[in-house]
Amino acid sequence: MDFELDNDPSKAEYITGLVLTDRGGFINLNHAVPSFDRSNSQRNPDLYGRAYKAAWLSNSYSALYYNITAPFNGSGGLGPLSSVNSFIGKTYSISNSASAPGSGYNSLTIDPEFGDYLVELLGGPTGSRAPSDSGTPTNPFNVTRVPFDAICESYPANPLSKF
Repeated sequence: MDFELDNDPSKAEYITGLVLTDRGGFINLNHAVPSFDRSNSQRNPDLYGRAYKAAWLSNSYSALYYNITAPFNGSGGLGPLSSVNSFIGKTYSISNSASAPGSGYNSLTIDPEFGDYLVELLGGPTGSRAPSDSGTPTNPFNVTRVPFDAICESYPANPLSKF
């Protein structure tokens, strides 16, 4: 995420120009669905594998939201991504004060929920703005909170069928 800080004390919102920037999370996204060793989670919890799969799912669902990729082409579960349409440095809008006065940001926090930066999914400001350097509208596949919430489950059978 890229942003600017506005130090004007007369303003209630200090964070401006908030965008999601592809620094490799989309364009370098592995097309294959990652897996992790689930054979004996007590002896080998495979924390790296689980974290990588969670990050991959989060980036993949975000890519769907921003129309960077098409829905996964697997049958009966997740399949490999067919393509990724982005480039290093490409930016994507995140709703902020430009979409509704008084709905901007005055702090940034770390949240344990996946996809929370997509405020529209949480019922936040719903400006109909497209990504800042893309002519396509956001969320053409109607991604909801459900697949992001399913990332925390041990291994959802097909979280995409829920949105």
